[in-house]
Amino acid sequence: MVLVRTLLALAVCGMAAVGCSHDAPSGLPVATRIATLDDVNSSERGYVDALALSPDAGFVATGALAPSRRAELAGTIDPNRRNLHRTVAIASMSTALAGYVMMLFWKS
Repeated sequence: MVLVRTLLALAVCGMAAVGCSHDAPSGLPVATRIATLDDVNSSERGYVDALALSPDAGFVATGALAPSRRAELAGTIDPNRRNLHRTVAIASMSTALAGYVMMLFWKS
């Protein structure tokens, strides 16, 4: 155990001696720009893109409104919940189709 601690201390001292030598660069590190980000939603096109992506929230809501399998097997499903699930699913699919068609025809 003493040998391990001695070797560890020698390794740490060796790294400190090498790291603190005068060959290390001085001053602040230099940063280089590798990419730029354009303004988001700076034109009408950004709002159209957001409108085209909005059906995703509807699909999440459709999944959350789905009747559970346990309630279906027990026969205790509320018919209004099933109709709401169907309505939200159809609305989400139609909104997704409209957004897709808008993206196809509006190229600028």
